[in-house]
Amino acid sequence: AFAYATLFVSHAFAGALLTIALSVAHRSRAIASPSRLAFAGFAASWAAISEYPVAIVSIAIWGYVLGTLGLRRAIAFALGALPPIALLAAYNHACFGSPFSISYASVADPYFRDEMSRGFFGLEAPRLSVAAQVMFGEFRGLLPLSPFLVLAAPGFVRCTHERALR
Repeated sequence: AFAYATLFVSHAFAGALLTIALSVAHRSRAIASPSRLAFAGFAASWAAISEYPVAIVSIAIWGYVLGTLGLRRAIAFALGALPPIALLAAYNHACFGSPFSISYASVADPYFRDEMSRGFFGLEAPRLSVAAQVMFGEFRGLLPLSPFLVLAAPGFVRCTHERALR
């Protein structure tokens, strides 16, 4: 989280909203009130309008609600998702002339525009070189920022082999 906390991007915010949406949706299995599910839909949708690629995760959470709670509850989730979507449509219309325009298409920075034009808003199939940069890269790599994470691998092995730690 530290690496993203030093940037002015909404990754941590979107991740928190998705965590809230999934938590509320999961807890709704015990108390499946439509208002709780609408709130979960609102949180998932707000995450998606904050970081477009997480729309995939928001849809997956809706699929979880549909699969575990049924169509009626999934509709409540979807209705809760409508206000942020309407807000995004109004913003896009005011700024770009169409409610269906995507702001990533109007980015001024050529490097960022090029990156966002690949795949689904920059989201592509995993690449080993990118994974290596995320783990070992000098620019916000996980291990240079948090070298104690090296201990996670032996800790995981120990936890899987010792019954008491599982």
